Amino acid sequence: MKNKIRSILVKKDGNVDVIEFEDKLEEMYKLLDCDYIEIVKRPIGVDKREFTIICDEEARLKDFDLTDITAVENNNHEPFIVGNILIVSPNNEDGELHSLTLEEIEYIMDKGLKTTIRINW
Repeated sequence: MKNKIRSILVKKDGNVDVIEFEDKLEEMYKLLDCDYIEIVKRPIGVDKREFTIICDEEARLKDFDLTDITAVENNNHEPFIVGNILIVSPNNEDGELHSLTLEEIEYIMDKGLKTTIRINW
C-alpha cells in the first residue's frame, strides 16, 4: 500500500486546502482534474524556498480564462502554471514524493500564498 502524502491543494477557483492523498497517479489525476501530470520544482514566497509542484501538464493547452485565478504566475504576472496544483515537500531526491512538514505548510500559507502563488525566477 502506498503512503499518504500531506500536501497543499490550490484550486483554480482560489480554494486552498491542506490534504492527504495516496501516492497513486489515479488519485493525482482526480485531485487535479487532469489526464497527465507534470512534477516541477519551483521557489515559492518571498524567501524563494523551493517546493515540488504537481500540476496538469496540459493545462496551458486547454481553454482557460486569464481572468480566472491562476495557480502560479511568474514575476511578470504571466500564467506559468495554471489549473489545480498540489504542493509537496521539496525533499524528494530519492525519486519519491514526500509530505510537507508543519513548518513548510505554515511557510507556504503565511509567505507563499495570496490569491495566487507567486514564484520567483
